[in-house]
Amino acid sequence: IIGISAIVAAIFLAKKLGGTVASILFGIYNPANILKYALSGAGVAAALLLINAITAAMTGTATPTAVAPFQVMNTSTIAFTLAHTIILAPIAEEMLFRGVLLAGVRRTGIPGATIVMVLLSSFGFALFHVVGSIFSAGIYAFNLGNMSILTTTISGLMPSILNYLIAGITLAALSLKTKNIYASWAAHALFNMALLYGVDNMIERLIIH
Repeated sequence: IIGISAIVAAIFLAKKLGGTVASILFGIYNPANILKYALSGAGVAAALLLINAITAAMTGTATPTAVAPFQVMNTSTIAFTLAHTIILAPIAEEMLFRGVLLAGVRRTGIPGATIVMVLLSSFGFALFHVVGSIFSAGIYAFNLGNMSILTTTISGLMPSILNYLIAGITLAALSLKTKNIYASWAAHALFNMALLYGVDNMIERLIIH
C-alpha cells in the first residue's frame, strides 16, 4: 500500500514539478558514488542502532535476554522476512517518506521549506510504525470502556516514537545530502537486518553491563 501510494503521488508530482516519476521516487543516481551511498548508509544504520540501544537502556525497555528473531524462524520464514525487511518495506517507505515527500524540497529555494518537509516526513514515518498499535489499543479500550488502556499504550510507545522520529530526520538528512534515496535505503535495510539478527539486543547488553 505504501509503495503504490508513493507511485501514485509521484505520477501526480511529476506532472506538477516536471521530471520523471523515477526521479521523484528515487532522486538522482550517480554510479560513481555507489560506494559513498553504501558506506554512508552503513554509518547511519550503526548510529541509529546505538541510539535505539541507549534509549532502551535509559527507559528500562531493554530486553537483554531476548532471543533474536531469526533464531525462532525456519529457513523459508527467514528468506521471506529478509526479502520484506531488506527490500520491499525499506524501498516502499523510502520512496514515500524520503522520495515523494522530499521531492519538492530538492527543487525549491523557499525559506523553511526543507525543515517543514523533513519534519512532516519524519512524523509521518514515526506515525506509520506505531499507528497499528495505537489503533488496536483504542479499539480494545473502547470495547472495555477503559480509556487508560489507550493512554498507557501511547505512553509505552513514546520511546519507539522518539526513535522513529530521530531515524526519520536522520534518513531525510541523508537523502537530501545525497539527492536520492539510495543511501537512506541502504541505512534502512541494514538497520532492519540488524534488528532481525539481534544486533540491537547485543548492544543493549553491552550498555547495561
